[in-house]
Amino acid sequence: MSATQVSSGALSAAEWERRLVIHYLRSDGPSGGAPLSFLDATPAEIATASKIDGIGDLEAQEAFVTHFGRSSIEGWLSGDYRPPAHDADDPTYFRFLVLSCLVSATDTGAGSTQNFRIRLGELLGADGPFNSVDGVNKLWRSLARWCDRKRAAGEPFRRIVLPHPGHATLIGHAVRIAFPSWRDRSALTQVLRRISPATRRAPERLVQELARSNHSHLLPNAVATALADFTASVRARRRMLLGHRFWRLVQSIEARLAEQEDEPRNQRWRLDVRFGGYEQDEITLALFRGRAALDEEAVWEGSVQQLAASRALTLPAELADALRQGVLMLSEGPGATWSMEDSDLPVDRAIVVLARAGSLAVSWPLETKWRSLEGGWLVSGKLDPHSVTGLRRRLGLAPATGCPLVDLSFADGVKTGHSTWLGRSAFRLIV
Repeated sequence: MSATQVSSGALSAAEWERRLVIHYLRSDGPSGGAPLSFLDATPAEIATASKIDGIGDLEAQEAFVTHFGRSSIEGWLSGDYRPPAHDADDPTYFRFLVLSCLVSATDTGAGSTQNFRIRLGELLGADGPFNSVDGVNKLWRSLARWCDRKRAAGEPFRRIVLPHPGHATLIGHAVRIAFPSWRDRSALTQVLRRISPATRRAPERLVQELARSNHSHLLPNAVATALADFTASVRARRRMLLGHRFWRLVQSIEARLAEQEDEPRNQRWRLDVRFGGYEQDEITLALFRGRAALDEEAVWEGSVQQLAASRALTLPAELADALRQGVLMLSEGPGATWSMEDSDLPVDRAIVVLARAGSLAVSWPLETKWRSLEGGWLVSGKLDPHSVTGLRRRLGLAPATGCPLVDLSFADGVKTGHSTWLGRSAFRLIV
């Protein structure tokens, strides 16, 4: 296939199948090795899976849908067509199951009804609904067995855990495995836009932020349910959560937000603090924002009291919250400068705590001597970032030593017989 065809979205059926298998089913692909218990078939995720440069969400949906023919859809979803007797590199029918999830996941082109058959017909621009869907659940079970056989042969594929079909004995797997819906994704995207990138990327901080009433009431039921399960797992200190349906959705949205023009640069910020005076008890602050955070041109300079009292500045949410609580944690930088920025607190540099008299930090059992500054503020001595883990957690921040989420996959191995692998020579954690 030519580069022109690929860039225009005109992928062949075989190429769609291959790219979808890599994106969703392979344990060494972007979805990781966690069992597949949900499938994000929203247009945005299909656009990502297509690997077509610059394609939009709805363009991806259209390109995906138009490569199907009505006869092949009816053949596979009705059960008239059956999986090949011998396993190939790809299932050959997985794209039809992704289509069955897209019917539930999209809010564009499928009408307003919840009837699967009608929505499928609307999505494909067919005359009337698709009535023959007797084979959808059977096809999902065939795919689960196909992945099991591949795994038994030592190939890197995810295990598929199908939800109970309920009363929908023909299409229940497709309806219940599809998460999120287009509306779910759109609603969570709007919420995440209001949260800083540093918070969005830290699981503990994100669940704390989303628990606030100004965010929680905006979450759809399906997202709230996924968040509740994810929150319980995070608080139980589980780490194998990289493939959790909520975190996968957050990461997918985060990738899209980061791609938007100029967004990462506009959200950058840094607060520099310098100590001066005869007794080093005078401090000067400089705030850098947006492009200025990269171009080294301060947008504001002054004292900590002036910053806390300023009404002319719209401060980053994290900085405003730190000032409200009266605790700034600053990491050591070059040129006798101490800094706080939009990324998490570094664990490889010394820190000092700038605290307002009477704040929680001053009464916290830190092994340090406090030195008085101007305006009722104090500064600690140099501290190890690990020593303020409890304080950070109490203040609603992720601990400096917060554990990243991981996933597990195996590499290499020793084949001892047909479909048998022993003596795995290596494994890796995907962080």
